[in-house]
Amino acid sequence: MILGKFFESRGDLIWLIARIVFGGMFALHGLSKFGIPTGTPATDMLFIVGGAIEIAVGIAVLAGFLTRLAGLAGVLQMAVALAMFHLPRGFDPLNNGELAFLFLAFFLVVLAYGSGKYGLEKMALKKELL
Repeated sequence: MILGKFFESRGDLIWLIARIVFGGMFALHGLSKFGIPTGTPATDMLFIVGGAIEIAVGIAVLAGFLTRLAGLAGVLQMAVALAMFHLPRGFDPLNNGELAFLFLAFFLVVLAYGSGKYGLEKMALKKELL
């Protein structure tokens, strides 16, 4: 009970940390498709477009701006990644598809919770647009 009260009173801060971590990691995942920091950029247009979407979604989630729209784009992006690249190798979440499953689950939570108290959108506009 004590642990629950501790985290319940800090829920907004915990959600901010989760958004920063997952949004930042998703943006970095997109940057890797442009060779940052690996030095080996993708050459396939599908990966380049996917990387651009991942960067935009990651930054939006991290900042808490148009968060639900970014969450929807993230869900769709991860569904495409799973359908095109991971699931054709068989249903095994550990076939390098585990990250796509984790991001998909996180973006579903983003759709439910939006930016939260500490999102730029809510802080600047006093509400969420979507």
